[in-house]
Amino acid sequence: MASEPPVAAANGMIGRIIAILTKPKHEFEAIAAEPMTVQGMLIGWAAPLAAIGPIANMLRQLVFGYSNLGIRVEIPMSSILPFAVASAAIGWVMGLVMVVALALVISELAPNFGGQKDMTAATKLAVFSFIPAWLTGIFGLVPGLGVLGVLGLYSFYLLYVGLPILMRAPQDKAIAYVVVAVLCAVVLTVVASWFVNATSAIFEPQVVPGMRVRF
Repeated sequence: MASEPPVAAANGMIGRIIAILTKPKHEFEAIAAEPMTVQGMLIGWAAPLAAIGPIANMLRQLVFGYSNLGIRVEIPMSSILPFAVASAAIGWVMGLVMVVALALVISELAPNFGGQKDMTAATKLAVFSFIPAWLTGIFGLVPGLGVLGVLGLYSFYLLYVGLPILMRAPQDKAIAYVVVAVLCAVVLTVVASWFVNATSAIFEPQVVPGMRVRF
């Protein structure tokens, strides 16, 4: 598998996803040894996986209607479609931006914790750590299941496991490095979520009298 290109075939991708979820330490060691490029990881892994959540949310809005604060409003397709598509596109782009930003932060911080500055290794860490968060985006497809997205917090554990391996931080400084990296990931997640909500609001459909409201 060491010679496999970073743009993974479907079977290879599924196998790697299962491995990173079930035996992360072993899989991160394998990932560290594999030749990959930043571009290849973003196109072959981040781009398709980061699209899961946005597409699920878009389909939910188109099938079940627009909802806000638990209130569902049946809005004509012509009104909800621009909002659903725009929200999905913005969410997908911000997902990719967040991964690159986190990788950049991790790489830049490495020398401060005895590690090696390496954007490729940092991108490996960011991309493969985010897999649980991306996969749980599928729960956004059905109203009420979005709360299961909390399972995506497993991504922070993967970050904890993979960081010392990929960034070569000494054991005595690895914990501090992990804490800082996780905090940066949390901040980036909050900022990205705020940006997606703020920009999507531009396309938000207007609720007018006569529309059916359900709770």
